[in-house]
Amino acid sequence: MAIWPETDTAAATQVAERMRAALDATPVANGLSPYTVSIGVTMVQAGDSTVDALIARADAALYQAKAQDCNQIQKG
Repeated sequence: MAIWPETDTAAATQVAERMRAALDATPVANGLSPYTVSIGVTMVQAGDSTVDALIARADAALYQAKAQDCNQIQKG
């Protein structure tokens, strides 16, 4: 989990995409599959009463990314 204060969804998604792309471009030894990463991005919303609500939404977005094709960013 990463927390970026004063960062909107667009900027957080850009950072996550740069992380994903960097891992995707990392050479892998012994001919193994390249690295992939799935990331769920979310922001604090008006109805969030606990940190658990925020984490649950990010986790749901992460699992959506994994279910759709891995190696991608999903917003929750």
